[in-house]
Amino acid sequence: MEDKDVLTRQSILEQVSMIVQLANNNKFLAAAFIAEVSSCYVMNQRTRDVESYSIGPPPDLWFGFTERKLYNYMDSLGQEGRNAYLVMNNADLCHYMWCYMVLLGSLLLRRCLQTNTTPAIALIFPFTMCMDFVESIYFRYATVYFPLHLSNKLVLLASFANQMKWFGFAIGLGTLAVTLMLNPLAATHSKAC
Repeated sequence: MEDKDVLTRQSILEQVSMIVQLANNNKFLAAAFIAEVSSCYVMNQRTRDVESYSIGPPPDLWFGFTERKLYNYMDSLGQEGRNAYLVMNNADLCHYMWCYMVLLGSLLLRRCLQTNTTPAIALIFPFTMCMDFVESIYFRYATVYFPLHLSNKLVLLASFANQMKWFGFAIGLGTLAVTLMLNPLAATHSKAC
């Protein structure tokens, strides 16, 4: 039993080491940045397509929602608008969320390592992506099965995931901003001594 635990711990340490190496690789970060910029461009275009059919921004940009609000929105889109939403949802699920998770998670991990901050905080971006994934899958099903209403428990779960996504972004970006300010402060302090 102990051999298996040691093997598992060793495997985890190897994977973590690989992630740290990627986060410290400038070429990897440059590629992640380019992928994120392209995914933001695509998501912006898809969001505009959806907004041309609707009375406001898509539910992915809301902070929490109710069943009534969501289904009123879906109804306002009409069938063509719901089809446009599914295209946007595909871009979110297949490209956008992965790009921001890799780029922001890598940047935060790198800054945490450079500033002796607990690197585990960088897991906020994979957490955020998981919440985004739950939210996006729900929106997809709600769109595909419209006008049928899905379970109210699923609405509550998706709304919670939506709110946790935004909290995750706020915490992650705030922590990244703080770690970006730490190094200059540390350098200034060491010169003064």
